This record gives sequence, structure tokens and C-alpha cells, in this order.
Amino acid sequence: MADSMDQTFKITLRSQWFIVRENLKFIIVGTVGCELIITYYDPTLKPILPIVLVAGYTLISVIPCIIVHLQYLKYNNGMQVTIDKINRTITISTAEQEISIPFNRIRVVRIALMSSYYGDKFNQGFTPWECYQYALIQLQDGKQFIITCLLINNLKNFFKDLGIEVTKDRVFFPTVRMGRYKEKPLKKKKSADGW
Repeated sequence: MADSMDQTFKITLRSQWFIVRENLKFIIVGTVGCELIITYYDPTLKPILPIVLVAGYTLISVIPCIIVHLQYLKYNNGMQVTIDKINRTITISTAEQEISIPFNRIRVVRIALMSSYYGDKFNQGFTPWECYQYALIQLQDGKQFIITCLLINNLKNFFKDLGIEVTKDRVFFPTVRMGRYKEKPLKKKKSADGW
């Protein structure tokens, strides 16, 4: 049974709200900006503005966000992360397995961040996928786990609040690149007959 000091994270619509929020900002700023530029420079382009905005927004924002989002769902859909601050453990649960990791067994946490999130202060980026980030948790025994921002929105502050040091990796596009990290997936639980 979870203690009152435990925190549990899983992917929900609420945990993904930050993506909608960032995309809404991008739509509003882009629409107003394009409207002002077109009205000022060439008002005759105003009739095609909606088509240009929808096509541009789809190419520049929606498609890259869908690519990153689907990849992050692949890694964390159905996963639950529980933090026990009293016993200083992270428990990662999937449909197949549950593993409890003491903080002192963590060798390194590497967080992949876009430039706008890399520093100590957040600087608004130019793209709506700037807010995507993921952490690779490497254990002393070689096991590795990917935790994405779909589970925990601000990974850098999350690990800092737990007292776990992180190594930040600046990335150009926030997809999980397995060429850089060789992940060992969670093993499936054995059934009662050992298979």
C-alpha cells in the first residue's frame, strides 16, 4: 500500500496538457504574426491566409509533435512511476514487471533537453516540441529505463527535487535516439510454471 509520502505518475490527459498549451501558444502567436505581416506588406494575400496557416502549422508543428509524442507513448504507455521519498526508491511498473530502484543504485540520469530548457531558466523556444524531454536512468548493474515528459512534465526539476544529480544533453530534436543509448527493456514476469 502506498505511503502518504509516495508520488505516483502515469500518462493521463492531464499529464499531457502542457503539449496542448504549447501548441495553442504557437497557433495564437503564429496567426497574429502572419496576419500582421500580411496585412502590412501585402493585403491582397489575406484571402489565402487561412490555407497558408493550416498547411504551415501542420508541416511545422503538428507532424513533428505527433512523431515525438508517438515515440514517447511507445516508451511510457502503461508505465507507472512511484516515488517513495521516505525509503528513497523509484518503482517502475509495467503490465509485465515491477522493479524498485533505490536512489543509490542509480549510476546516472541523462536528460535530453532542447535549448530552451537546457539552462537554469526556461526561455520560450520557437517550436512547440521544445517542451518535450526524456530521461535515461542508468543503473549500476547496466539496466536502463526511459522516462518521458508524458509521465513527468519537468524532469530536470523532478530529479533535482529528489536530490538525484542529472547530466543534461542538449538535443536538436527530442526523439529518443537509441544509437546513443542501448536500452535493456524490462523483462516479462515469469508465469507460475517458470515460462
